[in-house]
Amino acid sequence: MLKAYICQTQWATISYWISTKIATHQGMERTALVLTGGGARAAYQAGVMRAISQLLHFEGSPFKIISGVSAGAFNGIWMAAQKGTFDDVTRSMWDAWGTLEMHQIFRTNPTTLLNIAAHWLRDLSLGGKFKHNNINYLLDTSPLRKFVESHIDFRMIQNNIASGQLHGISVTTTHYDSSSSVIFYDGHPSITPWSRGWREARRATLELDHVLASMAIPIFFPPVVLKDGSYGDGGIKLSSPLAPAIHMGADRILVIGVHHQHCSKQQYSSPSHPISIGAITGALMNSLFFHSIDDDIERLTRINRTLSLFNSDQMAREPDQLRNIPILAIRPSQDLGRMATELLDRFPSTIRYLLRGLGTSAVESWDLMSYLAFEKEYALSLLNLGFKDALAQQEQILKFFEEPDEVAARKVRTLGLQPNPRL
Repeated sequence: MLKAYICQTQWATISYWISTKIATHQGMERTALVLTGGGARAAYQAGVMRAISQLLHFEGSPFKIISGVSAGAFNGIWMAAQKGTFDDVTRSMWDAWGTLEMHQIFRTNPTTLLNIAAHWLRDLSLGGKFKHNNINYLLDTSPLRKFVESHIDFRMIQNNIASGQLHGISVTTTHYDSSSSVIFYDGHPSITPWSRGWREARRATLELDHVLASMAIPIFFPPVVLKDGSYGDGGIKLSSPLAPAIHMGADRILVIGVHHQHCSKQQYSSPSHPISIGAITGALMNSLFFHSIDDDIERLTRINRTLSLFNSDQMAREPDQLRNIPILAIRPSQDLGRMATELLDRFPSTIRYLLRGLGTSAVESWDLMSYLAFEKEYALSLLNLGFKDALAQQEQILKFFEEPDEVAARKVRTLGLQPNPRL
């Protein structure tokens, strides 16, 4: 079983593996950043990144490889298109999330919502008679296009690749027409396309539509049409979230998730009424965004543990040229869904009306609300939590980033760091 998984996630060609090992020997380890999806919850990732910037004063980005999915694709592309220092980039990301308003992501005016509702009523009542005009979303996300475009200079991605600051960048999407996962990537010429089962990687000059496609939450956000069909949220078919970073040559991986791991023996009370569509949708969202990354981290950890039993001679004879890839996962210490329970009354009245039509209440459907809570109050709470959680894992983070010959030499300023909305 382990062998089957390893074969499915074969990490590069032998020639590329050799070049990777040479780079590692020369002290050029490629650290990868993997950012998961989760709608508005992705603000948490910006808080973690800000704390890392404060703990380790990197001049440029410490991440040579970046892989993002859904809202994590937005944060990942932001990092890949960075200008200035790592401190500048994390500060600007914090500021963007900390001033976010819902109308910057989707239209909230009554006219737009009523028009969408009328289209749904027409299609459902007439049995899809107007096939060319069928509606397939609940929210008009045209403002999101302007928001992403105003914050990211996509030309900088090519500049950072050419300068060697960035080795590889990928965003994951779902191709609705084929029900397959498509990873669009760019980077060093040594990175070759790969295909595993229902996953396919394509080299592309990453543009705005690739990011919007990865962020297109099914049903709520409209699909994005690219050259060969309609694309949506990359989490739908993503079974191996770590694979893109590994295929692009990662020597170690930092994962920033947005899912608080519940106790497996958590107690649940008996429901007093039938479960709502909103609660069901929230559960589907959780499955869409969270479970695959937890499973993949567990698999890689198990593979690393197995490889640690091999000596150098055995590793040299291993036909798949396997490597031990250290991984560090930073996850929320609190349930980000429950943190959204006080926000429903702050949603625009039209959005509250839509959510309540789905049976959403602050008591039972906090998960669904948290994905759509693109509001600065929620974002600031997640930014600060991400900052605090990163500081709580300070020792692990320092150990993760330290090179063997830098353990004693690195100077780290850690005293007095506190989360602050103005960071």
